Amino acid sequence: MDMNELQVSEVSGSDSGFHHNQLHSTCCLFPCIPQCHCCCHDGQDDEHLPRLSLTGISPPLPDYMLDEYQQEQFLKLYPAKDCGPAIADFSPRSAYPGSLVVIIGHGFAPRREKNRVTIDGHRALVVTAERHRLVVISNSNSSTGPVNVKTSYGQASGPRNFVILAYPAPDAFFKDAPPWSFQGVGDGKSLPLRSKLLQNQRIAAEDAGTVSTLDLPPTGTARILAVCLYPKDRQPADLAAAKANIVSLGASVTQYYQQASYSKINVAVDVTDYGVMLDNFDWYYRASSTDPGYPNFKGEVLSQINAEAAQHAVNQNFNLESYDVLMIAVRMGTFVRAWGGGIAGPHFDFQNQARYPGTHIDITISKSLGQMILGDDATWDRFAHEFGHNIVSSPSSAILEEDIYGSDLPPGADASAAPFDLMGQHPQMPLFSVFHLNKLGWFNAQNVLTLQWNTQPTIVEKEIVAHGLTENSTSSRVHAIKIQVSTGLEYWIEVRQTPGTTGQIFDPQIPVQAGKDGGVVITRVTTGVQNNNQSMRLITLLQTNTNCLKTGDVAVDPARTLLITVLNDNVQARPLICKVRVEWAQPTQPTPNGTFDLSIEPWNTNNYTTPDIWVDRNPFNAYDRVDGVGNPVNGGDDPRVGEINKIRARIHNTGTQKANNVQVTFYSITPPGVGDNGTWTPLTTVPIAEIANNSAMITSADWVPSVGQHTCLQVIIGTQTGEILLGNNRAQENVFSFQPASHSVPEPVELPVTIRNPLNVRTLIFLNLENVPEGFYVYLPHQVVTVEPLGERNLELLVIPMKEIPDLKYKVANVGVSGWLPHGFEKEKAIGSVFRPIGGLQAVVAPKIGSQIRLQDPPKLVKPEVIEVVGSVTPATAEQKVRVDLSLEQEIILTASPLTDKNGRFKATFLLRSNDDESPSISRAANDLLFSSATPRQQIFNLVFQGHIVNASTLAPSDSNIVHFEHKVSIPDTPEGPK
Repeated sequence: MDMNELQVSEVSGSDSGFHHNQLHSTCCLFPCIPQCHCCCHDGQDDEHLPRLSLTGISPPLPDYMLDEYQQEQFLKLYPAKDCGPAIADFSPRSAYPGSLVVIIGHGFAPRREKNRVTIDGHRALVVTAERHRLVVISNSNSSTGPVNVKTSYGQASGPRNFVILAYPAPDAFFKDAPPWSFQGVGDGKSLPLRSKLLQNQRIAAEDAGTVSTLDLPPTGTARILAVCLYPKDRQPADLAAAKANIVSLGASVTQYYQQASYSKINVAVDVTDYGVMLDNFDWYYRASSTDPGYPNFKGEVLSQINAEAAQHAVNQNFNLESYDVLMIAVRMGTFVRAWGGGIAGPHFDFQNQARYPGTHIDITISKSLGQMILGDDATWDRFAHEFGHNIVSSPSSAILEEDIYGSDLPPGADASAAPFDLMGQHPQMPLFSVFHLNKLGWFNAQNVLTLQWNTQPTIVEKEIVAHGLTENSTSSRVHAIKIQVSTGLEYWIEVRQTPGTTGQIFDPQIPVQAGKDGGVVITRVTTGVQNNNQSMRLITLLQTNTNCLKTGDVAVDPARTLLITVLNDNVQARPLICKVRVEWAQPTQPTPNGTFDLSIEPWNTNNYTTPDIWVDRNPFNAYDRVDGVGNPVNGGDDPRVGEINKIRARIHNTGTQKANNVQVTFYSITPPGVGDNGTWTPLTTVPIAEIANNSAMITSADWVPSVGQHTCLQVIIGTQTGEILLGNNRAQENVFSFQPASHSVPEPVELPVTIRNPLNVRTLIFLNLENVPEGFYVYLPHQVVTVEPLGERNLELLVIPMKEIPDLKYKVANVGVSGWLPHGFEKEKAIGSVFRPIGGLQAVVAPKIGSQIRLQDPPKLVKPEVIEVVGSVTPATAEQKVRVDLSLEQEIILTASPLTDKNGRFKATFLLRSNDDESPSISRAANDLLFSSATPRQQIFNLVFQGHIVNASTLAPSDSNIVHFEHKVSIPDTPEGPK
């Protein structure tokens, strides 16, 4: 369908679908104009399409084109005059033909086909339509001219002409080219890129990038005021002894920071007497296990607690201006988690005259204070941990802003470094990890060796000294090695040791190997924006062994041929000194006469997929996309955010002998992209003990996506001496599935695409869109982009279905994006320049019918420990796959996958307890949570159910309402305990 074939349906009179005096929540932002159909539209005919983010559109759009609130404020400057359309602004004001244009104003029709948009008289394609915003793609035939919008209520022109830019001149080499903007034809076999591009291009090496440095962190004295309080009904029996305990805890915090910083920071703690609070314990305590944040102080009363503490400090003649942190210790008499890292002041204001008549706290100081609120029975490690959140660098940015323990992460997320950092498992009283120690400025510069990773063969051997009570002064040794992989990824090597008989207060419980009191620890630090879409912490272990490493242990990053080996774990006993070797880009050679060959099938360049990497979500081993015999293809499953997904990889050994100790490393990167500039983040390394000859093993890694973004996956097999070939040890999966909902014409699909430059020089990267079938329109902002050395550019790919699903000749579009680098030889060589492929990705777009799924409330207990949940889908459609999750304490413990009947109804049955032999599908988590030995003999559990349409054959993905069921568990007393 050509743009010019789209027609606006003429609407008038009572058949228009517009009605007076029926206001709708999505109607005009401005007071109704008398008899204005636009403002009084009932909304029944609106499409309600997802609002496109358009953040990767080039040139960038102004904020008031993207953000709804800013759009509203901007349009208030251009009030509507009548019920016809009005254009306030459009952007960009100038662009190439075929570019995306956003128009904002009033009176636009809320359905795409009811707006006729022209630029210079040529019909534009309407991508999405809202009452105040149209997203269109200009016609490739347009010249400079007016922007016009026509609806059934009139027409309007823009405030200026849209200026069409001239195509870049041939000598404008480093200039982004016009967009890819076209509708597919036939079955989607497009022309190859190289037939469309100019040859003999030259690349200039220029514009080297720079790396910014961190601010210097603070040293000197940090002053804490510990304010001691108790609820009216929780007075300590001995107030003096209670205060003495807080004084003792403060002394331990002071000692910890003196030792950790080599006395570079002094944490001085002053303590008030205990004061009585305004209310009883229950007022401040989150008492219910079903409430968010249990067990803790109620979030909604924190400002009151801050104000009460400030008033008590003033009453005790403490000057709040003299302190940096307000630490509030409250006698609760039961465990509370604590709040830390917040801000108190500069104004403390509280009153609740109905509850506390005559009380008004009104205190103002000149600065904000760091804030933490804890139970007064907390151990010193918790005080030290919460204070860690308040250490700041110049001028006021948080240094230890992120906890690295895993308590609030989904199961399977990576928090592996928690035992080695106070910001992790602080009850074990560990030192800060070396990244934090260095960032805080507590090492002298000569005690940190920094290595910049590159592609040149490198070997460095160094002795590393554990952090003892005195800083290292031997010039040939260091406390840490930092490997700077990129601006956002670092590896750190340090040595840790338990206190022994010394006065060291930290690291008494760090995990060590048998017979050892310490060893080497290697951590991975993501200092920039985490772009791997994995629920993981800022600091995680690079090594696979979760204990300190000993002689012979290694950590690897195969993507960068990086190998770290512990050569000697006891150069000196105390402080412990270990010797390590760091090497990368070593010329490992294949062994043609070797006895084994490890391999994984690489992607093919037609659709950028490999049969040896796929995603498996719950329920496991049942896939969205399979071949004729049930094997996963095209990435297997679409992952689910916030829960464990498995990345599975098939590793082959085609040799004559078995392969031992095979190291398989999983990587990811978000958003998906074209090209590789080395910014992949390793998720984990998984060892395979043995792969027999002429066989394959499937291994997997847990992956918990943190956001609903598409992610590229890569798997690399660590090379081994004796392999026949070394070039077949890595593979990548770049396939992304979309199922846009259709209520008339299916909604457009938006995919962020990052173009990555693998070269150390500035270059052009040529892009191509392929496999676009008839009935689909595609848009990419540039055909050619300039990318800085090892840099990247973020673009937005739009795939726009043009017809209703029954009218689509091809129901699936496998749209491919590929990237190419121009390469020119020396002038004296009589040979032409070439384009070299740098990879690509595939977007599988399969429109499906817009749907809803609903669960009946309440679920039913049909027999002891068996619960049934009934639901339905709309429109009623048979044989549609749905998934129903049962969650307890925010963890999915059981799933059911019924099919719908001819009326769109389904029933999911959950067996909560059974002998594993009788019901092998029963979740161990259900038994562990509901029937553990720690469970009281009678307890009520709040079970939560939610349904999802997931990869149904006809209906688009959708999430249901949430229903609850209170399930009473009664466990009989037996000599053996609960069964």
